[in-house]
Amino acid sequence: MTSISLFCFPYAGSSASAYRKWKRFLNPAVELHPIELAGRGTRIDEPLYDCFDDAVDDAFRLLVRELDGRPFFFWGHSMGGLIGYELYYKLAEQRMNTPRSLIVSGTRAPHIPHDDMNFHDLPDSEFKQKMREFGGTPEMLFQDEALMNLFLPILRHDFRISYHYLHSSGRETMNCDLDILYGLSDGMAPPHTITPWKSYTSGESRFHEFRGNHFFIHDHVLEVSGVVNLTARKIGDLKR
Repeated sequence: MTSISLFCFPYAGSSASAYRKWKRFLNPAVELHPIELAGRGTRIDEPLYDCFDDAVDDAFRLLVRELDGRPFFFWGHSMGGLIGYELYYKLAEQRMNTPRSLIVSGTRAPHIPHDDMNFHDLPDSEFKQKMREFGGTPEMLFQDEALMNLFLPILRHDFRISYHYLHSSGRETMNCDLDILYGLSDGMAPPHTITPWKSYTSGESRFHEFRGNHFFIHDHVLEVSGVVNLTARKIGDLKR
């Protein structure tokens, strides 16, 4: 039975630990590789990035260390979806193997601007309220001043570099399958920003709709992991 590597890229404010908990839901033949970005988790002492391209370059450096010739695919939620998308082209530019499939969840199509998401410079009280509206952040975190002092700068930073992300037009379409997951009540990536993804690949594109807000992936763990496992089975000869 073929084993497959799954590389995961974090959403704004999160670390590699956000994906490690998914391991028990995945097919045993799927080897999970959560990528840890600078300034959080095990790399908390490293400086945050100046721009989105720096995050992609760093993720690329970590990624190529772990590529070993086995088939692989990507999964990224929100900001992580854009990182995975950009890494596809970075690998292609280096004439390296590209992912067999890309899974994006809660991620706007790359060409759609984030003009309505310019709130990274809001005062703390307003910024926290926005985070509450989008969900995904435990209320206990808002009540812990020490944790918020650690978490808020990372979250603000990630929203800032995502807001200033610039899509490169004129690229060839990706040559891989694409699974697009989205929440019906997602205020960050509403459904009309999701449907254009289908034009980004010459492979098969599949849309998966879920009830919930931006962090629907936490409310539908079994269903979301089912999509990941189905993708893995399409790539290799994996048992259920």
